[in-house]
Amino acid sequence: MKNSAFHIQLKHERERRDLSQSDVGKILNFSQQAVAKWESGHASPDPETICRLADFFGISTDTLLGHTTINESPVIYRTKSDLFDDFVQSRALLEAYQLEEKSADYLITLSRQLENYMDLLVSTTNKKD
Repeated sequence: MKNSAFHIQLKHERERRDLSQSDVGKILNFSQQAVAKWESGHASPDPETICRLADFFGISTDTLLGHTTINESPVIYRTKSDLFDDFVQSRALLEAYQLEEKSADYLITLSRQLENYMDLLVSTTNKKD
């Protein structure tokens, strides 16, 4: 039953975001034990769960299943706005906070505010150096 590519990639994505197995479980409504079994290769999630995990981590199911390498080239964003758009479109926030689809418009506004804040932070930080 051990699907090494999947369980290695799942653990990699979770740790890359500095999340515990319990964190992932709570956000996506799974037990910590289920996440631990997936990462150890002792169990595999169903296809719908694989899709939810991929959406949560903002990666493709191919990447999560190991059909591409862990160290694949990073996504190159044309603009900072593209980065924030991708963040909102990943649906991770909607899932994490169990928001309805209509809340997506609010997330777009929030992403623009976050983008402006990040620009302010960069300009303030650069002035201090």
